[in-house]
Amino acid sequence: MKKIFYSSVLLFTLSINAQNSIREDKIFIDYEKNYNELIMSKEFIKFNETTQAMGEKMGDHYESIINKDFNEWIEKNLSLTKFESVGEANKLYNEMVTTSDILKEKSKELSMDKNQEYLIKKYGKEELKKNLKFQNLKTSL
Repeated sequence: MKKIFYSSVLLFTLSINAQNSIREDKIFIDYEKNYNELIMSKEFIKFNETTQAMGEKMGDHYESIINKDFNEWIEKNLSLTKFESVGEANKLYNEMVTTSDILKEKSKELSMDKNQEYLIKKYGKEELKKNLKFQNLKTSL
């Protein structure tokens, strides 16, 4: 019975120490600051808007465009979407791709992927998600 009690206390203590250590980890602190700056940027907001608009216009066919030539696909399948024209579809698609590229570059400059990989390896994805505090916007890893 004592072993069970001591094991439980040990696990509880380790859990508390893990939470404290991630919140005190310099890489985590920088990652959290940079992540919040990134998700509050005008590019991220624009990306969310264009992605949502694409989803609404494409409907069930949104997944159809992944890894395909969008221009070719939309010319053949315009009637399956809610776009008024191929030009409208291409404009929105290009805005989405452009903002995505800008976000990828910003993320790279801030070492976001590298730091996220390090933190997940060290603390686990759930621990990272649990401790990451967002300023005004909830997103997922």
